[in-house]
Amino acid sequence: HTHCPSESWARDYFKKLRGNSFLGVNVGCNKGLDAVEMAQLLSRDNRLSVKDWNKAMGAQTIPACGVPRDVKVFANSTPSTGKVHCIEPVSSTVSNLKKALRELKYEDYIVVTQAAVSNYTGMARFPDSNESGVESKSLKDCENLATEGCVEIPAYSLDDYLRKHGVLVAFNNSDSSASASLIDMLLIDAEGFDYEVLQGARETLKRVRYLLFEVNFGKNWLDHSLVETVKTILRDFTCYWAGQRRLWRITNCMNERIADVYELKSWSNVACVHQRETELAASMEEIWKNTIMVD
Repeated sequence: HTHCPSESWARDYFKKLRGNSFLGVNVGCNKGLDAVEMAQLLSRDNRLSVKDWNKAMGAQTIPACGVPRDVKVFANSTPSTGKVHCIEPVSSTVSNLKKALRELKYEDYIVVTQAAVSNYTGMARFPDSNESGVESKSLKDCENLATEGCVEIPAYSLDDYLRKHGVLVAFNNSDSSASASLIDMLLIDAEGFDYEVLQGARETLKRVRYLLFEVNFGKNWLDHSLVETVKTILRDFTCYWAGQRRLWRITNCMNERIADVYELKSWSNVACVHQRETELAASMEEIWKNTIMVD
């Protein structure tokens, strides 16, 4: 149910939001389809097109969740200014992303960076691939120094990456101007290293309105507890398993009797809303209530 969530709650919320600026971050950007959809939704610029981007990326592996549909925005809406950071480690994919960016002239809205994101800053060995758009590569594939086909690329904690790009400015939740430094959407798909990305994003998470990350059966998620992640790193968020127009709450719904259920790792997605975002939080809570009534 949570392999490929619809995220209708986030789309509906951000469509209504009328800010003058925006900021989005896509860790593990891959083909850039989600990044373009995010930029389209947050900017309200009808010139941006997921369909055009997919075509510009050329021959690719088929996305596991298919190609996202273009977001329908209001015809008379005034575009907002801002950036979506598309962070991708695979060299061939980054090359195609930058080519599509130039071809479609989307540079005003999307920043493409080749890097791995984890809980440290330095250099990392990552699998190189001639096939653009491969989704299954991760840092774990190159932990053995004898492994061939690995290259060194920059690695950042998300906090350090955003500091480098001038995003992590002084921030206080109670400051009336705090919205100017908020991160509207953070999408993490780090092929099993999502926990490490969250570990390195302590300051970033204070600014995030909406978060989606993946939990799966492989790589480093096997060494970490989702229950503890939600209770500690994500304590200021309300988190749910995310499905097709359905949500199942995780936050404050865990007890010892069923805790093991939450540690069953499979390909799934968790959507979280910062408790500061009362309107989006109320909307997601209502969807959860409707979900359990049906279930």
